[in-house]
Amino acid sequence: MSSYMVPKCPVCGGKMNMNLRIDQYFVEDEAWYDADERFQKFLREALHSGKKICLIDCGTGFNTPMIIRFPFEKMVREHRQCAMVRLNLKEAVVQESCAEREVGINADMAESIPDILKKVKSKTQSERLDFLLDALKEDSVQYKNLQVGNSEIEKRNAVRSLMNVRMPLSISDDFLEVQDTFLQEEAKEKGIVTLADIPTVGEAYKSSRPFADRMSIWQGDITRLQVGAIVNAANSQMLGCFVPCHRCIDNAIHSAAGIQLRNECNHIMNQRRIRFGRQYDEPTGTATLTSAYNLPCESVIHTVGPIVYGRLTDAWKDDLRNCYRNVLQCCMEHKITSVAFCCISTGEFHFPNDIAAQIAVDTTEQFLAQNENCGIERVIFNVFKDIDLKLYQKYVCTENLYS
Repeated sequence: MSSYMVPKCPVCGGKMNMNLRIDQYFVEDEAWYDADERFQKFLREALHSGKKICLIDCGTGFNTPMIIRFPFEKMVREHRQCAMVRLNLKEAVVQESCAEREVGINADMAESIPDILKKVKSKTQSERLDFLLDALKEDSVQYKNLQVGNSEIEKRNAVRSLMNVRMPLSISDDFLEVQDTFLQEEAKEKGIVTLADIPTVGEAYKSSRPFADRMSIWQGDITRLQVGAIVNAANSQMLGCFVPCHRCIDNAIHSAAGIQLRNECNHIMNQRRIRFGRQYDEPTGTATLTSAYNLPCESVIHTVGPIVYGRLTDAWKDDLRNCYRNVLQCCMEHKITSVAFCCISTGEFHFPNDIAAQIAVDTTEQFLAQNENCGIERVIFNVFKDIDLKLYQKYVCTENLYS
C-alpha cells in the first residue's frame, strides 16, 4: 500500500500504527478498561464455577508479560482446575512446577492451531460418551445431579435414558456434532447391513409366491439396515418413546437416530395442530416421512398401528392394512426403492402375531400387483422374535394366505 494512504495523527503528523504495547503511546482508553473488566469478570466466574479451565496463550512474550503471560502462569499454579497451552514461535517455555498441566508449542500458530483443533475434535468413543453424559445432565433440571456408575454400559444407558426423557428442544451445535459422531460410530460397531447382505425370499426359501424376488425376511436390529427407509411403529403423539431404555421399536429408532428426530417429529406435529386443532393426534394407519439422521438408512417412515383391546375386530385388521398400504404409497411418492417393515402393532399394541404377518405379506403383494411401476425394488419384513421369523417363513412359502 502506498505511504500516502496511511492515516496520520492530526496532532503530531506521525503515521498511524497498530495499538501495540511497544512504547509510551499505547492507548489505555475507556474501551480498553471495559474490555479488561469483562475479561477479569469472566476469569473470576470461571474459577468460581469449579469447572476445568484451559488457558490458551497465543504469542505473548516478555515485552509486557504482566498483562497475560504471568497472570496465566499464576492461575495454573494456584488453581488445580486450570491448565494452559502456550503457542509461541520462540518463547513457548512453561513452568517446570506445573509441567503436568502446561504444554508449550514452539510452532507457527497458523499451522499449529488447525492441527490442535483437529485433534481436539477427534475424541475417542469413551470421551464422546463422557461429553454427552455431562452435557445432557447439564441440560436437564431434574437430572443435573444424576449419579452414574463408571462402567461403559452404565454410561451408555444413562445417555440413552436422558435422550429418551428429553423434551423436543434445541441444543448446541457442539453437542450435535459429538452426538452424531458417537451414534455413527455405534452404528458401525453394531454392523451395518446392506441389501446385498439380505437374500430375497425366492433365493432363501425357493418361494414361488408373486414378487418373491422383491421381498425379504431378515431377523435382527432394524437400526442396522442401510436401506431407503425403515418403518417406525409410532404412537399417536409421534414424539418417540419417553420411557428410559424401553425395548420398543419406537425407542430403539429414536435413540439410534439422535435427538434431531424427535425435534423434527415435533415440528411436523406442531404444523398439523395449527392446521387441524390443538388436540390433533396422528391417526391410525397414516404414514409420515422424516429424515433418518444418524441411522444407516436414508429415511424413517412413521406409522401408528392399531391398539388391540380384547377380541380382534375387522376394523383393527383394516387399520393394519392401511399402515402397510400407506407406507408403500409414501415410498412410491418419494421414489424410495427399498423399505424395511418392523412387525407393526404386535408388541406393545397386542395385535396377534400370526394375523399381523398374514396382513403384512398379503397387503404388500396386493400393492405391488396394483402398482407395477411403483419403483419399489425390495420390501424387507424385519423380525426380532423367533416366533415372527417362523410365521413369516411359513406365509411366504404358502401359495394362498387366506383359506
